[in-house]
Amino acid sequence: PVPVDRLLKKAAEPVQILLELKGQRLQAECPPGLVWQGDEAWTAEALANILKNCVEQTPPGGCITVAARQNPLYTHITVRDEGGGVPAEDLPHLFRRFYRGKHAASGSAGIGLALSHALITAQNGTLMVENVPGGALFTAKLYEPGCGPHAR
Repeated sequence: PVPVDRLLKKAAEPVQILLELKGQRLQAECPPGLVWQGDEAWTAEALANILKNCVEQTPPGGCITVAARQNPLYTHITVRDEGGGVPAEDLPHLFRRFYRGKHAASGSAGIGLALSHALITAQNGTLMVENVPGGALFTAKLYEPGCGPHAR
């Protein structure tokens, strides 16, 4: 069992300096008491990669919002940036290993989001991205044991 608020804090640690350098805020919304059953370290790594991407795409002074909620089937975690969205031609390829999108950060190897996708799907979860007004929205669904797209 993993407290979701602790998971989100652990995921945010690696991007704290980047947030400060760009004058950005990270807003987290997680109801108290949310608990998910999975691998805390790997899931925090997956979320940290998503957060890093969002920090890179959001302009200085912007805000990245992380929100968690739960239902009987899965824990739902969203990460939203203010970076203007993902170019339409990049959306179908964003989680491919070594893919560098149109607005990829200089020095990007194209493995962070692919790794996030692999770590979440390996735990019977799903990871999606879509454009929303003013930015991109990443949605992870972390299914409870026995539920989800790859339930055994």
